[in-house]
This record gives sequence, structure tokens and C-alpha cells, in this order.
Amino acid sequence: RDAAARRHRAEVEAHKAKVAQIFGRRLGSSCSAASSASSSSASSASSANGRAGVYNDAGYRLDLANSRMSPHLAAPNADADEKYVVAVFFPRDSNAAPMFVQFSSMWSIGRMLDVCSTVGKVKNENNVPGAPRLNIYDANTGLMIQASRKITDAGLAKRGAVVVLEYELPQIPLEDLSGVVAAAGATLGGAARSSSSAAASARPLSSSS
Repeated sequence: RDAAARRHRAEVEAHKAKVAQIFGRRLGSSCSAASSASSSSASSASSANGRAGVYNDAGYRLDLANSRMSPHLAAPNADADEKYVVAVFFPRDSNAAPMFVQFSSMWSIGRMLDVCSTVGKVKNENNVPGAPRLNIYDANTGLMIQASRKITDAGLAKRGAVVVLEYELPQIPLEDLSGVVAAAGATLGGAARSSSSAAASARPLSSSS
């Protein structure tokens, strides 16, 4: 067990060093237009690293596993007016495909984070002293969202809400999120043309729609 713990810690430190290097290099850079970023920065599945899926230059996977009309139901028993769907992207280089997840607006960001890490099979050791802390970030701003806040207070109960899970950064540079919001928007648009059979289980993100 000690050997496994040491190996895990070494992997975590290597990941942190890579993230810190990218963060320091890109924090002051300006963001490209989201509408063109998804096509210009995405790497195809046949890229040199051999991973399945489509990634941007920073390593975030962009091809969503589902649509807004058929989200993963994290809170299926919530009241209809409490159900909100959020596009969730996972830590860079995690290989986890982003997805739409339906939450209850009564949940805290911390509970949302726990569900997202479970659904995406992302390591979450926030209850382990000294372990790298997994956080949720607003993909539109790159800012970290405090775990104690409610989903509604964090501004996520709205149409087009997109979040990113990542480790220990105070803020994700917007350049690193190139194509993320656009990818979620493209999937939202595609879902509008699909069957509406899932509408009864997860309503749109707009309080007026």
C-alpha cells in the first residue's frame, strides 16, 4: 500500500508540475474567439498521443458523450423546477469524455463536484490531507467556484452553463479553455433538433424556457 501511495503521489506531482508550467506560460495570454477555437485548436483522435476523442491544445477533451436532451440524471427525483443541466468537462489529459449532467439547484458546488468526479471517474481525494484538491471552474471565466456555494448562487442555473474540473489552479487561463464553451454550445444546438422525449426528466437551463 505504501508503494502504491508513493507512486500515486509521484504521478500527482508530475501532473501538478505540468499544469503549473502551462499555467505560468499562458496566464497572460488573450483568449481566441470561441466560435473558431473549436475547429482551430482541436486535435483529432489520430493525433500522436493516440488517445480517442478530440482535444484542444491544452489537453481538454471536447467531444461530449451525450446531449442536453439526454443528460446523466444525477438528481432524478428532484422537483421539476429544481432540475438544471450543466455541461461538465474533466481535467486535462484525463481522457474522460465531457458530458451533460442534470443537477438539483438546491445542491452545493461541493456535492456537484463529488457527483462529477464519480461520473467522470476522476480521482477526488479532497478529504485526504495533503492530496491535490479537485475544484470546479466556470468555463466562461476560468475562475474557481467555491465548494460551499449553491448551484444557483454560483450562476450555474442558466442556459449554457459550462464547468470544468481541474486540480489546484487558482484560475484556468482562458486560452487553455479554447473550444470548451463552443463545444458545449454546438452540442446544445444539435440537441435542439433531436427528440424531446427526455424533456420531462430534465428541463432547459433557462428559467423562462
